[in-house]
Amino acid sequence: MYYKNIFLLFTLFFIFNGCKGADPIADEDVKLLIKDPLADKTPPRFLTFDGTSQFENQTFVIQLKAQDETPLSLGDNPITFYITGGADAALFTLDENLGFLSFITPPDFENPTDSNQDQLYQVTLQAQDGSENEVLQNFVVKIKDVEENDHNDTTPPVFISDNNISIKENTQSTVLIRATDTNTITYSIEGGEDNVMFNINQGLGVIRFKVSPDFEDPADNNNDNIYHLVVGAKDSRGNKVTDTLQIHIINDSEDDNITQVRTIN
Repeated sequence: MYYKNIFLLFTLFFIFNGCKGADPIADEDVKLLIKDPLADKTPPRFLTFDGTSQFENQTFVIQLKAQDETPLSLGDNPITFYITGGADAALFTLDENLGFLSFITPPDFENPTDSNQDQLYQVTLQAQDGSENEVLQNFVVKIKDVEENDHNDTTPPVFISDNNISIKENTQSTVLIRATDTNTITYSIEGGEDNVMFNINQGLGVIRFKVSPDFEDPADNNNDNIYHLVVGAKDSRGNKVTDTLQIHIINDSEDDNITQVRTIN
């Protein structure tokens, strides 16, 4: 979309310059025309709620989501996330591009470290688009107790994330898997015919393609743009469960349209 807008702008620019003899256009008008599509003043909007609850002993909290409110005619406007304050801001870490909010150290219900020790951890978050429009959200994480002396626990974690996933080629190469359990969970890659194409963050459950997928040049085992992967989730008691993922790669038709106008090497 961005390249389409630029192409349209330069086309109009040359049309106006070519017609100066019949209907002159001031340089200021041309400058205004070029700047106008970039004059985005609309801040993004958070899609995630302003709080969550989770069991103690786990670092990952939530993946933040925000929606860019920029009109489609102005093109894509990527969103970046920041921690800007809050009484317990120092206890968190945040992936600015992916929006993964986590505790630096797993919270302990018996030994709370939040500012007033009430098991409510407070942090202020910011979502900012590419035009530096921003919005703030006060976020609270409530920590729940776990019975840590239950040595007879044989119940494995339960996957709650979707195992049939679609992502766009070239622009997104990360998948988040989630499982729930009363104990700390560790994630792993267990197999699947395309498992060599991926890495995993064992603490967060973030799966990444080693190389961003390309719809026109599929690298999966049978070249059908569906990547098969078996993942595991194991709790601190050693109970384990596996799930099979199918990751579908979607063609970016907008890139195809751009290529018809200009070949990109």
